[in-house]
Amino acid sequence: MTAGIRADSWESETQLNPRLSVLWRAADSLSLSASAYTAFRAPTLNELYRGFRVGNVETLPNAELQSEELTGFEVGARARNVRLTLFVMNVSDTIANVTLSQTPSLITRRRENLGRTRSLGAELDGEWRIGSDWRVSSGLLFVDASVRGGKRVPQVPRVQATAQAMWRRVGAQMRWTSMQFDDDRNELALGSALVVDAFASYPVSRSLEVTFAIENVLDAEVEASATPVVTLGQPRAWRVGVRFVERRRPAG
Repeated sequence: MTAGIRADSWESETQLNPRLSVLWRAADSLSLSASAYTAFRAPTLNELYRGFRVGNVETLPNAELQSEELTGFEVGARARNVRLTLFVMNVSDTIANVTLSQTPSLITRRRENLGRTRSLGAELDGEWRIGSDWRVSSGLLFVDASVRGGKRVPQVPRVQATAQAMWRRVGAQMRWTSMQFDDDRNELALGSALVVDAFASYPVSRSLEVTFAIENVLDAEVEASATPVVTLGQPRAWRVGVRFVERRRPAG
């Protein structure tokens, strides 16, 4: 059992955030855990004072923003190489870009304390070693993040999946995200996306490695934002580099 408390002070605001965690080894290959905690996030200088415009969307700052406050609960289980976590998080005074007006040529938004949001979800991940050369891992995250009133929280996909495979110094990874919204009214949708990356390294000396990577191998069109014109993320990209690795000699 672990307990702790953190104190933060920001301008005239003071926050005390406790945390309690419990871990129980139910068997040699099974561990159960539970935790409860609170946290807060003060608004950033950008949110307070900096406005900006991207495409047809103009976002105004708000110097009257209040801090976000979070209360969370988690329960989990770990059996050998697999771990499952269930969680629920409630955030009050959530800071978001709230749409004030919308015309065909201009969407005006302002940073606002949106109200209370709730995130309910589950995360499953695992890692396996196959022989001495292979390492494989994967993860699946489901989260239903919504604002009181029924709208989904912007830029939070409901499902995310990842997978990695590594053979010695060569590896690949996959990331998939489901559809998400880019605005508080849930009118501007961003499509699901699958991105595959590959990487490798080769030691040319004891302390020097050459690295090579391909990002977005399939050259997938990843929708990054909608203003309302859809902006795409990075296409296929190649990267070559060198890395210095400090290797200590064995003692004696």
